[in-house]
Formats: sequence, structure tokens, C-alpha cells
Amino acid sequence: MEYCKLNIKSSFSLFALLTALFITVIPNQKAFAQVCLCPCEIPLDYAATVLHPATNDHITEGFLYLQDWMTNDFFERYILPSYMMWAEHFGVTTAWQVAEFAKMVDARQQAETQRVFQELQAEAHSDYHPSESLCRVGTNMRSAASSQRLADLNAHVIATRQMHRLNQTGDTIALDGRNSDVLSRLEQWRTDYASPNDNTPDGFRPLVGAGGPVDRHNMDVTMPLLDDAALTREYNFTNASAGLTQDEEDVFALGVNFIGHRAPSQVPSAFLAGASGEQLELAQNLVVRRDTLTARRSVLVYSASATWGSLGEGAPESQPYHYAAYQDSTGLDNAEIEQRIGTSPSGRAQADYRTNTMLQDPNYTASLQGETPANISRMNASLLIDQAGQKQQIIKILERIAMNRAVAAAYHLDKRKDRVRNEINALTQRGDSR
Repeated sequence: MEYCKLNIKSSFSLFALLTALFITVIPNQKAFAQVCLCPCEIPLDYAATVLHPATNDHITEGFLYLQDWMTNDFFERYILPSYMMWAEHFGVTTAWQVAEFAKMVDARQQAETQRVFQELQAEAHSDYHPSESLCRVGTNMRSAASSQRLADLNAHVIATRQMHRLNQTGDTIALDGRNSDVLSRLEQWRTDYASPNDNTPDGFRPLVGAGGPVDRHNMDVTMPLLDDAALTREYNFTNASAGLTQDEEDVFALGVNFIGHRAPSQVPSAFLAGASGEQLELAQNLVVRRDTLTARRSVLVYSASATWGSLGEGAPESQPYHYAAYQDSTGLDNAEIEQRIGTSPSGRAQADYRTNTMLQDPNYTASLQGETPANISRMNASLLIDQAGQKQQIIKILERIAMNRAVAAAYHLDKRKDRVRNEINALTQRGDSR
């Protein structure tokens, strides 16, 4: 910076000195042209024709030399480097000033943002007074996601077992065909589900004797959804090494009786070998008809399995909280609560409490009057989240209903098609062209 100032000062000083010298030289040249210092006199024509042009040429050459020196020597050696250094210094200084100003702007914005966060934090601390109602809502939603995942797994296992039976895949009761399916189901019915008092007046005693346990009578034909007394059934298929519980056996038996009560007939291997063209064509027709029937049954299988799966056991870690909530809302003891929602409340039992039992509790409604606005907003947000989950389940149910209606429509269309085909065949046999 100091070097730049010295160069500028020295350059301007030199420029002023040269200008003064030039101004001093010009009168001397004019005096040389007009005043004669020698004792002799110069003729006017000689002065006009010789001396004056020489003087003009000398002045012109001096100006050209001065112009060339100012441009190529003085400006490039002193003025231009000074300007370049000044411009560089000015650019660097400007960028530095802008950076410093930007730092101040960023610091101000950061301080304002931090102050807003501190105000929100202070407001949250001042308004946060956890109440029993808020804890009740939050606690009963903590296991909703895991319980729904277990319900989906239960539905998948139930549906897969049903489809294996319909497709005669793996080690199922229909492995050896329709006869083994009927005999296996009949044996299970006689030992587990038969009620000797059914089929009055004579009953089933000659066939089953005392029948199965009283608490399991007709459980293979009772829809769990209609039995609203128990919202949780004891089946959980996450532990493959454990044996089947009674509820798991009941739901498998119900699935067999409810959907595909007659297992598909096996296609003989002789027809599949293709020994003759007629046998192969017949086998192909049987396989196509069988797959069509199985595809329609699969819609009912997965719809029913989704309903039964939602009744399976939920996340076990939520049991103490749900029991306490049920006691506060209903006044039931632990034995009655266990009979109602089981030891590990299912996803359906948890949803029933949040959307039915809790909202009908007068104590819960009365407690809302003393809540702070912040807690009301928090509970509202929790209930909206639960409502979104319920809407998702409703959409899945509506999708299954639409698929079931499509299957029913296809069944009725097939019946109408068979009727029309029979009428056409009858007309053809009679030779009637009408």
C-alpha cells in the first residue's frame, strides 16, 4: 500500500517537472526564431523560409517524442503498474469487506434463528404438563405398528396353508387326494369339534360318542369375527418350533370348512405323461379348470385370512399398559380383561380400545376440560395419526370387498353361460333354427 502511494506521488511529480521544462523550452525556441543575438541581421525571407519551418519541425518532433515517451515509457513503467496495483488492492479490499459484512449478516440470522428455537423450547417446557389422558393416548399407540405387522404375518401364514391345500402342495391333509382330505377332517372333527347334541333328535353320539371338549364344540364352523367376546385369539406364528395352539388349530379347521370344503381332484400322472393326444388334451382341460377355480378361491382365502390374522396376538410388551387402561376405563379385573383382549392384545383389540372404549369413558371426556391447549393439540395429532391408519385398513377392506364381488359376478356369469350353452345345444339337437 505504501509502495503504491510512493509510485503515484513520484509519477505525478515527474510529470509536473517535465511539463514545466517543456513550457520553458517553447519560448526559447520562439526567441531563437525571431530575435537575433548576433550583431548581423537575418533577412526576413530567410527567416520565413528556413528558420520558421525548422522551428515548427523541431516543436513537432518534440511533441511526438513527448507523446511516445508518455505512452510507452512513463505510462507503462509508472502509471500503469500503479493503476494495476491499485485495482488489485481495491478488488481484494472490496472482497474482504463483503466477506466481513456477510459474516455479520450470517451471525445476525443465526442469532435470530437460535432465539426462535429458544423461544419455542421455552414455550414447550412451560406448556408441557403430561397428564393421564395424554399418557393414555400415547401409550396405547406405542405398539400399534408392531401389532399390525404381526397381524399381517398371521394372515400370510393362514392364507399360505390354505393355498397349499388347494394346490395340493407340500405335506397337507390333501396330499393323497380328496379322500385323504375328507378322512383327516372327519377324524379331527370327531376328536376335537363334534358336539353329540347336534343333529337332533338322535344326535351324533353313535358316531362320535362323547365328542370333543365342550369349549371347542363347533369351533371349526364358528367365524371368529362374529364372536365378539374375545378380541384376541391365541395364535402367533413367529415361533416355528412351538406346537400349534387350540386357536391355531381352530382357525385352520375353519378355513378348510369355509373355503374349498372339497379339495380339488388330482390329475392322474398317466394323463400328464402324454401317452396319447386325447389324454394330454383332457389333462390340459382339467388343469385349466382347476387353476381357474383355485384362483377364485384364493380371493376368498386372502380376504378371510386378513380378518382372522388381525385377531392374532400382538406385541407382548404392551400388555401392562393396555390392562391398566382397560381397568381405568371399564373397571374390569385382570381375569375379565384377559378374557376380553388376551395376554398379548391383538391389533384389533388395541384399535377397539382407541376408537371405542377410551372415547366412551366419561372420565376421559371430563379430563379434557382441564387440559392445556398444548396437550389437546398433542392428543389431536395422535388421534389423527391413528385415524390415518384406520383409513388405510378401511381401504384394504374395500379392495377385498371389490375382489369378492368380482368373483361372485364371475360365478354368476359362468352359470348364465352354461345355461345359454345348454339352450343352444338343445336347439341344435332338435334342429330348430329359431
